[in-house]
Amino acid sequence: SEEDQKMNDTQMIIIALDTLFQPTSMPNARAEALRLCESYKTNVNCAEIGFQLLSDPALASHVRYFGLQLIKHRVRHNWTDMPYTEQVGIKSHILTHVSTCNVTEVGYIKTGLAGVLTELVKHTWPQHWPNMLGRGRGSKRTVILIEMMLLDLAEDVALLQNVSNKSRSKDLRQALTLSAPDIVAFLLDALRQQITALSSGSEEYTHVASTTLKTISAYAEWVKLENIFMGDGVLLEVIFGLLNNNTLQLASAECMLSIVNRKGQSERQKLLNLTTDFFIEKYAVAIKLASQKEGFDENKFLFLRCMGKVMATFNLIITQWVEDDRNNIHRNLAQYQNFFQLLYFIVSHESRIIAQSVVTSWCNLFRNKEIRKDETVMSMVPALLTLVSENLCRDFSMKSSFAEFEEMEINDHDELLTMLKLFNGGLVELLRFCTCTLPIPAVQACFTFAQRALSTDYSGIPEMHRTWEGLATFVETVMSAVILAAEGRGESQLLPFESSQQLFNTLQAMNCDDGIMYKVALTCCANLFKLISKSRNATEYCKKLVNQVFNILDKTSEVKTNPDISQLRRQCCSVIIRSSKSYSKIMINFMDYLKEMIQARVQGDKMLSPFELCSMYEGLIIVSYEWKNFQRQNSLIQDIMATTDPIVKADFFQKAMSGPAEFAKSIGLCSVGDEQQSADVRSAMYYYIAITHGSLSRSQVPEDQKEIESGGFIKNGIVVNPCYDLVGTAIDHVLTLTQLLSSVWSPEIRKLVHPDNLKALDIREGEKKMLVFVEMDKNAAKPNSEENPKSHWQKIQNFISLGLDNCFTVLGSTGKVLGPTFYKIPTLQHTISTKALGQVVHLPTLRLKCLLRQFLANFLKNCPLDLVHELTSPMLNIYCQFMMERLGVAWEKFGEKEEQRISIQEEEASRGNEEDQQEDEEILEEQLLRAITREHLDLLISLCINKTPKRNYDEENRSTSIGANHITQLTDLGAALAVSPACETILPCALSALAWHDTATCYKASQLLWPLLKTLLKVKENIFNPQITRSVFEAMLRGINRHGQHEGCESQLSSLMLMFIQALHEQHSNLFAMILLQIIPNANTSAVERFFGNFNNISEKNRKITFKKFLIGIIEQHVSQQFKEVPKMNILDPLQINRPRPKKSPEISGPLGLSELFVP
Repeated sequence: SEEDQKMNDTQMIIIALDTLFQPTSMPNARAEALRLCESYKTNVNCAEIGFQLLSDPALASHVRYFGLQLIKHRVRHNWTDMPYTEQVGIKSHILTHVSTCNVTEVGYIKTGLAGVLTELVKHTWPQHWPNMLGRGRGSKRTVILIEMMLLDLAEDVALLQNVSNKSRSKDLRQALTLSAPDIVAFLLDALRQQITALSSGSEEYTHVASTTLKTISAYAEWVKLENIFMGDGVLLEVIFGLLNNNTLQLASAECMLSIVNRKGQSERQKLLNLTTDFFIEKYAVAIKLASQKEGFDENKFLFLRCMGKVMATFNLIITQWVEDDRNNIHRNLAQYQNFFQLLYFIVSHESRIIAQSVVTSWCNLFRNKEIRKDETVMSMVPALLTLVSENLCRDFSMKSSFAEFEEMEINDHDELLTMLKLFNGGLVELLRFCTCTLPIPAVQACFTFAQRALSTDYSGIPEMHRTWEGLATFVETVMSAVILAAEGRGESQLLPFESSQQLFNTLQAMNCDDGIMYKVALTCCANLFKLISKSRNATEYCKKLVNQVFNILDKTSEVKTNPDISQLRRQCCSVIIRSSKSYSKIMINFMDYLKEMIQARVQGDKMLSPFELCSMYEGLIIVSYEWKNFQRQNSLIQDIMATTDPIVKADFFQKAMSGPAEFAKSIGLCSVGDEQQSADVRSAMYYYIAITHGSLSRSQVPEDQKEIESGGFIKNGIVVNPCYDLVGTAIDHVLTLTQLLSSVWSPEIRKLVHPDNLKALDIREGEKKMLVFVEMDKNAAKPNSEENPKSHWQKIQNFISLGLDNCFTVLGSTGKVLGPTFYKIPTLQHTISTKALGQVVHLPTLRLKCLLRQFLANFLKNCPLDLVHELTSPMLNIYCQFMMERLGVAWEKFGEKEEQRISIQEEEASRGNEEDQQEDEEILEEQLLRAITREHLDLLISLCINKTPKRNYDEENRSTSIGANHITQLTDLGAALAVSPACETILPCALSALAWHDTATCYKASQLLWPLLKTLLKVKENIFNPQITRSVFEAMLRGINRHGQHEGCESQLSSLMLMFIQALHEQHSNLFAMILLQIIPNANTSAVERFFGNFNNISEKNRKITFKKFLIGIIEQHVSQQFKEVPKMNILDPLQINRPRPKKSPEISGPLGLSELFVP
C-alpha cells in the first residue's frame, strides 16, 4: 500500500543517512547512500516523507533535519506545480511545527524550520499571505524562528539579491520596505524582553539576543534610516547599552558597523550625530574596558577589531563631510577632538591587527589638504610622530600579549608578513602626511629620534638593527617631503640646515662593524643631503657623500661575496646614480675628482666589479649633461667605451663570437664546476652589454634649442646624440650576442650542454614566483647566501636570462637615441631579421616578453613613418606570422587539456606528490601562455591604437559609433599599418585571439579590431568578399561563444559585430542571416530574416536588443551555470501601494515667470 511504501522509504533514508555518517562506511556504500538521498528530492511524496521524518521525536536530529531539507526542496523548486491542497497542507504543518518548537530544540533544526518558512514567504508574501508578520508575535518560543526567517529573507531579497524571479524580488523588496517600521519595532521589543530575561539570570537567552542583533544588523544596512532612529533613537540607545555587555558586545558592535556603513550623502548628517562627545564617551568606555588585559578573551579581541572599523567609518564620514563643503566654508573640527583622541588610542593599541584598520583612517584624514590646515588635526601630529617612531622600531616577531588571538586571524606566515608590510606601509604614509602638515616639527622629531638612537646602549645586535632600520625609514620619509611642505607653508627659512649637517657628520664618523649598519648610515646620509642640497654648503657635503660611498666600497672590497655586503655595494652604486640625476648641477663642480676616484678603482685590490664600474660610468655620463657641450660629452663617452677595447680584442671574445657551439662552451654550459675562465668570459660580456646600454640610455641632448645650437649638437642639419658615432660597433656586437644567447635553447646546442647544466635553460625561481605568486619549490634552499652559494648552473642561468633581456633593451633604445640615421641603414632589416630575430623560434615563452616589450615596441614606435612599408611592415609581418603559429598551437593544446580536466578530475584527486608537481608545472605553463599572449596584443595595441584620442568627431563618426566606450582611434603608425601588407597578418591574429581561453585576451583583441576594421571598411571595403566576410564574422561568433558569459566581452563583441554588419549588410545581408541560422540552436528563421531585411529601419537600441537575443543561444555557459537548478516562482498581482497624493499648488493667474520676458 501507499502507506507501507512511505514507511519503507523512511527506513531506507534512515539507513542511508546512518551510512553517510558512519566513519567506517566504504566509499562505494557512501556514494550509493548519497545517491539514494538525492533521489528522494525529486520524489512526488518528498514533502510527506519529510514531515514524517520531522515529526518523529524518537529519530536522531540529523535524520529529522534531512526531513526538513526534503520539505525545503519541495517548496523551493515545486511550489508552482503543487496542487492547492498540498500547498495549504505544507503551510499549515510548518506553522504548527514553528509554534510548537521547543526552546531547547537543536540549533540546526531551528535553522531548517526558518529556512522552509523563508521559502514559503518568498512564494506567497505579501499577496497571498498578508498577515505573515502578525504570526508568532505573542509566543516567546517562536520569536527566534521568526527572527531567523526575517534574517534569511533580508539576505536573499535585499543583501544578496538571489531571488530568481525579478518580479517576485521586486514585490518582496517593496513589501519589506513598507513593513520595515513594524519589523524594526518587533525586533526592538524582542530585544528588550531578552535583555530583561538576561538581567534576571536567564543565560539561555544569550543566543536568542545575539540572533536578534544579527537580524537588526541585516536590516540596518538598507532600510530607511528613519526606522533606525525612530522613537528618539530608542533602538540605538539599547544597542549602546550592550557595548559593555561581555556576551553581546560583539553582536552590538557589528550592528553599529552595519548602521554606520550606510551609503548616501543624505544620511551622512544623521550619522554624524553619533560622533558627538556624548556618544564618543560611550565608545571610549567600552573600548578601554575591553582593552584591559585582565579577563581578555577572543570575544573582546573581535569586539575591538569591529569597533576599530566603526571608528574608521566615522572618520570617513567626517572626511566626506568636509569634502562636500560646496560653499567654501571652513569646517571647524574642534568638536571632534575627543573622537580623534579615541582614534589615536586605537591606533596606538599593542595589537597590530587592531591598530591596522585605523592607520589607514589617519592617512585618509591627512590626505585632505583642508583638513590638514585644521588646528585640531594639527595638534595630533606630535603624538602621531612619536607613535610612528616607536612602531618602526618594534620587534613584531616577538609575541605580544594578544598573539594567541592574532594567530587565529592569520592563516600562515606569508599572510603575517603581508599584514606587517601593510601596517608598516600605513605608518610610513602617515609619517609623510604628518611631515606635509607640520614640516618643521616633523624634521625636529627626526633629529630627536636619531640622537636617541645614537645615544642608546643596545642589549643586542638585532635590537640595534631594528632601531637603525626604523631610523633610516623615518629619515627617508621625512626628508623626501619636508622641503616642498616647508615651501608650501612659507617656512623654508626655518629648515634646520645646521642640525642636518651635524647629523650628517655624526653618521659619517660612525665606526660600523657590519653591512646593515653601513647600509643604514649611507641611507640616512643620502636622504639628509636632500635637505643639505638647499644650503650654501651643498657642494662640500655632496663631495662628502661621494667619499662615503667610495670608502664603503674600499672597506668591503675583500668580502664582496657576502650577501649583506653585496647588497650594500649595490646600494652604493644606486646612491651614485640617484645623486647624479638629482644633483648633477652640484656634482659637475667636482667632475674631475669623481673621475679620478673611479679611475683609481679600475684595477688593483680595491677594484670594482663590472656591474659597479658600469654604474659609476653611468653616473659620469649623467653628470656630463650639465656641460651641454657635444665635444666634451662625446669625448667622455669615447673614453668610457674605450674600456671595452681589451674585451673585444681578446681571444676568448673572438672565439666565443665565432658561433653558437663555441659560445656555449665559452660561457660554461658544456662543462661542470665553477671554472674561473668561463666566469671571466661571462663577466666581460655582461660588462660589454651593460656599458653599451649605459652609454645609450644616459647620454642626452639639451632640451633648449639655443643650447643645442651653441653646444654643437647639430651635424649636417640633424640633431645628434653625443654617443651617435661611438656605439655602432658595439650595437653590431650586441646583435650578434642576441643571436648567440637565443641559440642556447636550440636542439643543436642542447645536445652539447652538460646534463648538470640543463637547469640553466629553465625559468628562474624568482620569475616563477612572479608569474604564479607562489613559490614553486618551497623546500629548495635559497641561493646567494653564505650557507647556500649559487651553483655553477645558476650563475649561467642568470647570465643567459639577464644578458638576453639587456641585449633586447639595448636594441630597443638604439632607434630612439640614434634617430632616423639608424633606421636608414640599408641592411638594417636583414640584420635584425637574421640576428635579433633569427633564433626567436627557439626562445622560451618567458624570454619573448622582453623581446616584445623592450625591443620590438620601442624599435617599431620610433621608426619614421616614411619607412613603414620598407621596414616596419615587413618586420611586423614576420613577427605576427611567428606569434600566430606559436600561440595558435599552444592555445589549441590548452583547449584540449581544458576539455579533459573535468573528465579526469576524480582520477587526479587520488594521485600522489609526483602528479602534484606536474600540476604545478601545468599552472606555470598556463600562466606563461596567458602572459605572453596579453603582451603580444598589448604590443599591437600600443603600435596601432591611440587610447586618448581627441573628441572632435565628425557626424559620420558619430553615426557609425556603437557604444560610448568605442572611441579609440588609430595612431599615425596604426593608420599606415592598416593599409600595409602587415594588416593581413595583424587581423587574423586578433580574430583568432577572440576565441582563445582567456577573457583579457579576448577583450584586448576586440579593442584592436574595432578601429582597424572600421578603417578598412572605409578605405578598402572591396576586399570584404563573401569568403573573408564569413571568416571575420565567424571568428567574432566564436569569441562570443567562448566569452559571452562575461558582460564586458559580450558588450564589446556584440557592438563590434553590429558595426561590421552595419557596414556590409547591403552586400552580404543574406550571408549574415545564413551564418546565424546555421549556428544558433532552434533559431527563429523569420525573426532573423526580418532583422537583416529591415536592418536600416530598426533603431540602434532595438538592433542591440534583438541581436543580443539571437546571441544568447550560442553563448557558452560556465560549468557552474550549466547545472544550476533555478526555482520556478509564480508572478503574483502587483502590490497596491497607497501613495500620498501631492498637494495641489495654488492656481496662479497671469503670466508665469520667464514668459514675461517675451511680452512685446
